Amino acid sequence: MLPEELILLQEQFYEDDIIFLTTKAAHIAEHFSIDFSIMLQNDEGSTSQDWNIAISGYQKCHFTFEPAYELKLAYEHPLLWEFTNAQAELYYSGKVTDASALLYDLYCVHRSLFNSNVPFPFAEKTDKLFLFSSGLFTTGPKQLLEHYGAILQKHGLDYSIRIDPASVGNPSLFGSNELSVLLLGDSFIVGEQFKFKRLD
Repeated sequence: MLPEELILLQEQFYEDDIIFLTTKAAHIAEHFSIDFSIMLQNDEGSTSQDWNIAISGYQKCHFTFEPAYELKLAYEHPLLWEFTNAQAELYYSGKVTDASALLYDLYCVHRSLFNSNVPFPFAEKTDKLFLFSSGLFTTGPKQLLEHYGAILQKHGLDYSIRIDPASVGNPSLFGSNELSVLLLGDSFIVGEQFKFKRLD
């Protein structure tokens, strides 16, 4: 979990008064290191703190150096599903009466799950979706496909989810409970261990 000092800082300062600025990031094999500064502003003036995060068991990241206003470490999050869920295929059947409305609802549920951390996968495929009355819609972690399937059903389509047999019982493909995800604004890093160290 986050150090108590970082938790208290985010509780004590308003979002606009605390900014996380990444100053350095390095990735070597299964290790990732981040240096960042915390800029704090209140009625008494401004102060700053310098921190390092050492990540071991690195799996995946989407990283930017844009300012962030919140730092979280999550043990359950949709960003972990590709590592903790069986991979599956989502099939549909039926006639789409309003593809634009369906895609908008898919976008909304995708955004609610991933915020801006993961691009909407259907944004550039709108003219290629639902060309037939049935077929494969998409693939991905089972839990994500259940959310997509609920939207298909809302718009009058039937759906089914088929688990990839290769992922069943294979702990190297899914089922890891040791991973966490660090959320820093629009950046995220998936890894096994996160060690925080104050530098100043």
